[in-house]
Amino acid sequence: PAAAGMPHDVLYAMQIVISTISVVAELLEMAAESGRTSVMLWDDYSPEPDKLWTNMNMKLAYTEREADLVMADVNGDLMDRWVEAAPDGYELVHWKGSCPGEWLPALTECVNAMNDAPTDDLDIADMVVDGEAVQGEIAAREAMGFEYWAMLALGPDGDGAGLTEVYVNSHRPAVSWQWNTVVPAAHRGRRIGRWVKASMWKRLRDERPDVAMLRTGNAASNSQMLDINHAMGFRPSRLMGVWQGDIEEVRGKFGDGGEDGDDAGDG
Repeated sequence: PAAAGMPHDVLYAMQIVISTISVVAELLEMAAESGRTSVMLWDDYSPEPDKLWTNMNMKLAYTEREADLVMADVNGDLMDRWVEAAPDGYELVHWKGSCPGEWLPALTECVNAMNDAPTDDLDIADMVVDGEAVQGEIAAREAMGFEYWAMLALGPDGDGAGLTEVYVNSHRPAVSWQWNTVVPAAHRGRRIGRWVKASMWKRLRDERPDVAMLRTGNAASNSQMLDINHAMGFRPSRLMGVWQGDIEEVRGKFGDGGEDGDDAGDG
C-alpha cells in the first residue's frame, strides 16, 4: 500500500528513482574495480537532466541530434542527381550481412575513419579496429535481429573511399537505423557522402519497401553531415546529451549518508 496521503503514482516514481540510483551505484563500483577512471552517461538533453547529472559531478561534453527520414517523402529526382554526380574512377559496391573478404580492408579503412567524427569535449581515445572486429560487430548485431546493409565506395586504387551503413530492424523494419556514414580524408570534397546515401535510399526503396523510416544521430556540431541529412529529408526528432566525469568524484555522490548521499537521493 502507498504511504499515508501519498498517491500511488508518486510512490511508484520514487521507487523507480531509488532503484535506478542503486543500479548506477553498482555499475560505478564495477567500473572502478576494473580500472576505469572516467564515466559517460547518455540522456535527453533538457534543463532537468542537465541539472541532475551536473549535480553528480558530471559535465555536459557532447550533444547529439536524432533525426527521422520518412522514406516516401524523399525527393527521388534529387537522389538520382546525387547518384549521377558520382566522381570518375570510383566504384560502388554493396552487400548484406558479413562483408565479403575482398572488400573487408576497404570497409575497415572507412570504419576507422569514423575517428574523425566530432566528439566535442568528450575525453575519449580513438578506437582503431581490424577486420575481425568489424565482422564481429556485424555478427553481434545481426544476432540481435538487426540486418546489416552496406554501401561502400572504392577509390581508384581500391581503397575505402566512403561508406554508409543501415541496420534493418527485423523485429520492426518500418523503423530502422541509418548507422555510420563516413568519407576518409583523402577522398573528401567529391560529394561521395551524398552518393552513397542516395544509393542506399534507392536500394532500400527497391528491395525493402517495408522500411518506412530511417532514424539516425549526429553530433550537433557536425554541420556537414547535418546539411546532407537535411537536404535528403531527415527532420530533427530528439536532442541527446552525454555527460562525463571522473569516476571517483561521481561515485562520491552515491555514498551512504552525508551531504553527497542526500544530493543523490534528491536527484
